Amino acid sequence: MIPKFRAFDKINKVMLYEIDVYRDGTIGFDYDYAQKIYGGDFFDVKERFLEGDDYFWMDGDFHLMQYSHRTDANEIELYDGDILQDEHGRVGTIEFVDGEFLIRSPGSEALDDILNQWLRECKCVCVGNRYQNPELLGGPNDHRD
Repeated sequence: MIPKFRAFDKINKVMLYEIDVYRDGTIGFDYDYAQKIYGGDFFDVKERFLEGDDYFWMDGDFHLMQYSHRTDANEIELYDGDILQDEHGRVGTIEFVDGEFLIRSPGSEALDDILNQWLRECKCVCVGNRYQNPELLGGPNDHRD
């Protein structure tokens, strides 16, 4: 299975989905996608990118999140960093640790459950992610780098 990723641009607070990930830690995306995401602001942020023919690379200033190959009850793809909520109001953040996707409850240092177990046992929906919605975890700075 080929890994799939998304990245959160920490400077512009934008989620990037159509990206390529490289061994050196950079991510890349094409010019059309950059225009679509950054719109008219693209030329203001363009100096942050390494430029190729019709392609751009970003080095640092982003959080990389791997796709879990699972979906929530609404068929939304789930990534590392997504926040799930079950029908009882229980909330947990997906974390990719030692080759598996686990769930961490807000404020807990312990990893509670395996993602598959949560999805089997309850009707979970993705309510956000730790970078764009940290308030769902208890505060503006309650996310892990």
